Amino acid sequence: MTLNLSPTHDKPTLYWYVSQPLEYPVELTLISLESLDAASKPAVELKFTPPTRSGVHALSLAEHNVALKPGVEYQWFVAAVGNPAQRSNDVVAGGTIKLVAETDAVRARIKEVPAAGRPALYAGEGIWYDAIDELSRLIAIQPANLQLREQRAALLEQVGLAEAAAFDRAALR
Repeated sequence: MTLNLSPTHDKPTLYWYVSQPLEYPVELTLISLESLDAASKPAVELKFTPPTRSGVHALSLAEHNVALKPGVEYQWFVAAVGNPAQRSNDVVAGGTIKLVAETDAVRARIKEVPAAGRPALYAGEGIWYDAIDELSRLIAIQPANLQLREQRAALLEQVGLAEAAAFDRAALR
């Protein structure tokens, strides 16, 4: 099975992990790689004021009225800005994201599955991004559910995010 690290929804939620509390600003930027030139504006550019707690964080593109265009690759970055005058010292993480079409078969099965079964369905289809999103939404509703955190930790490990997975496992112990 191949993993698809792109969402099937045009207004996904971006997730990132912070390993320790931060006492300085965090900036998130999303840019389209479709037309990179000096005049291009980011699709999203946000600044979060400190403090920032450790753990998994989320930003809903829907809440910022931003929709991904089908087939267009986007790059997003989260930067911890320790010194605004010396941006080369920022701690930066990020990734790429591209909207992909959900197959008719998956769309039909999703309609038949209760919310608790959606992460497993997406994971079984190799749609990693939507599986993480569904699990994260369930965790937000049931933060004390160790089984949900264990499922998300397993998905995080699939893409090499062992530290974020360990955080989820340790969250309730």
